[in-house]
Amino acid sequence: MLKLILLVPAAALLVFSGEGIYHAAQARQRVAVGCDRFSVERPSTPRILVSDCEINYGGAGYRESGGQVAELFLPARPVGSETLPAPIVVATRDPAAIAIARSVFGGGRVPTSEQSLDAMRRVVDALQLSTTIDGLVRTGFVEGLQSQRILSGLAPPPAADAVIVDLHGTPDVVRPGVALLAGAILTLIALWPFRRADSAAHIVVSPQGGSPLPPPVLPVERASSQYDPELAFDELFDHGHVPATQSTTIARPAQAALPRLLLLALDMSSGPEGIETAPPLGAHAEVVSILCGVIPDLAVDQIHAVLARPDGSVRIALGPDDPVPTAVVEARGEAGVALVKEVLLMTGWRAFAPKTGLFVTANDLEALAALAGEGPVV
Repeated sequence: MLKLILLVPAAALLVFSGEGIYHAAQARQRVAVGCDRFSVERPSTPRILVSDCEINYGGAGYRESGGQVAELFLPARPVGSETLPAPIVVATRDPAAIAIARSVFGGGRVPTSEQSLDAMRRVVDALQLSTTIDGLVRTGFVEGLQSQRILSGLAPPPAADAVIVDLHGTPDVVRPGVALLAGAILTLIALWPFRRADSAAHIVVSPQGGSPLPPPVLPVERASSQYDPELAFDELFDHGHVPATQSTTIARPAQAALPRLLLLALDMSSGPEGIETAPPLGAHAEVVSILCGVIPDLAVDQIHAVLARPDGSVRIALGPDDPVPTAVVEARGEAGVALVKEVLLMTGWRAFAPKTGLFVTANDLEALAALAGEGPVV
């Protein structure tokens, strides 16, 4: 469900990036047009050079940030059309113009109309903004909403279809590119299937005791579910291509034996729902080193990724993945139960019994072995 939710911001980012890239491509060419013509017809490109304009000093406005003037807005209209609403509002963040404006506006000050007009004239002179406006029209859905909010705050109000033009603005390809990359990553995360580990080796214990039988060849196919409580051990062991003459259900010896357990690197606050996203135990060599440190006489079968005691009391299958996502443990006899308990205490890993769907603590192992009874080990 969480992955599907990621598709919402991913789609928004992709739409934003596509819109931005489209408008950036449109702005590769600049169109020259007169201000009176611009009043009745908009060019096909957002990059414009508008001539024969005059600034309406009395309708200028500004935007504050942190109590300081951050941006200026200067309405422009065709020369000699003082009664017409402005079709263009020039926006600028030029440092020199902002410095002039900050000397008069902002910080709660209320300048007189003469002071305001004088400041705006000095701003226009600093920008060398005579009768020609060279800039980039703000386009796009988000920019359109912001422009409407800004234009609605100007007095007198500009034309109903007025646009904001960033003075000397150039097409922005950085933000659309970043949005495209972020949208693609979120989409990949949302649609990418869960990682599934290769099944581990099938462990078959000889009913006569002594040295366990060699593990079968590891499967090539990926398991359909690594951590499903009902399927985990069927996948980890039944895909081992065991010959039909061998039995995968073997009578349990009369001594205490644990059901197969999964070792997981989960903290105590995590429940069974956290098994699927559990972090790996560690790198393959690191896990082997840790287990051999706790159980010194473990024999390591590197080919089949299996660690086992010579007396068959403990077998641990790591599987072929590196890092190791989980380990499958079989233990029998009091010695085996005690060694598994030592592993849990020394490593801090947790043990999960898929057949019961429950986590098992170190103190529960003896009781679990007793409850296992005399039934078959499956």
